Amino acid sequence: MLSPAERSFYGVLQHSVSQLNQGGTQYLLFAKVRIADVLEPDHRKGTKGWLRAFGRISQKHFDFVLCDAKTLAPVLSIELDDKSHRSNKAKARDNLVNDACECAQLPLVRFPAKRGYQRNEVEFALRQALSPSASEQPQLAN
Repeated sequence: MLSPAERSFYGVLQHSVSQLNQGGTQYLLFAKVRIADVLEPDHRKGTKGWLRAFGRISQKHFDFVLCDAKTLAPVLSIELDDKSHRSNKAKARDNLVNDACECAQLPLVRFPAKRGYQRNEVEFALRQALSPSASEQPQLAN
């Protein structure tokens, strides 16, 4: 279900989420969540507009989604960007995901894929993204 890079990162995310859960709020981490199961296009655009928007997200997924443990409401989407994200097609997909999250006011944090991760950096980025005062969504440098 997960690529080797995603599986490795998933372990780091699990550890970071367990650290976040020690702060009181409880979160659950899900992998490979279809975007259309998290976000819904605006019905005010009419049936054609809704169908067009739904078609753009229905076959795409978030790498990971952090949800409130009590309600299962999504609170944060997480993307792991590997070298395939440099292609024009991938950049267009990333822009679509960025725009959809922004419209839905769902924080998105992107991590570059790499051989190893510092758990404290990942945890810090998640905390920043979950912070109500965070003015920008964190993006870690390569």
